Amino acid sequence: MPFFGRRRPATNEPAEPPVAPPPPAPTEGRKRLPIMPGPAAATAQPVQMAAPGGDGERTRTKGMENPPASPLEEAVRRAVATIKDPEIGRTMAELGMIKELTVTDKVVRVGVELTTPACPLKDQIKEDVRTTIMAAAPEVERVDIHLTARVRAANNHGRPGLVGVKNTIAVASGKGGVGKSTVTAN
Repeated sequence: MPFFGRRRPATNEPAEPPVAPPPPAPTEGRKRLPIMPGPAAATAQPVQMAAPGGDGERTRTKGMENPPASPLEEAVRRAVATIKDPEIGRTMAELGMIKELTVTDKVVRVGVELTTPACPLKDQIKEDVRTTIMAAAPEVERVDIHLTARVRAANNHGRPGLVGVKNTIAVASGKGGVGKSTVTAN
């Protein structure tokens, strides 16, 4: 009988017990955004973008405090609730990236907050937002997208940081003599 592959050496040790998967993250106090598929979307309730840990009445998106004023605004809200971050794969509303959403006449203004000003996917994000809104509401004449960025500070686990130092950058190399000290001093 032919054998293809590598043989494991025979041992008298028992096999390792299977590792249990980690427990799911707590979801208490968080509201999930409903995904509105197909024709059911016409009869479903309006999408509310609730703040994490909030009571559901407070929203984290400017312009979403009140119920939709028109069917156009409701269609735009539903479309925005389905736009996914291209890198993470979760909706931008769920991640808290949608900071402003207003519909005035046939002009939609969307404020998107990125994690870094140098986001390599910002052009793709803008295009995804624009195409999703235009596909969901063809009567929209213009979509204005305003990108902002907020760099969040690292968690220092309760230890005091350095006075006057906002960010820390590590400089490393596997080879000596490449200018690590020079870069650090400059």
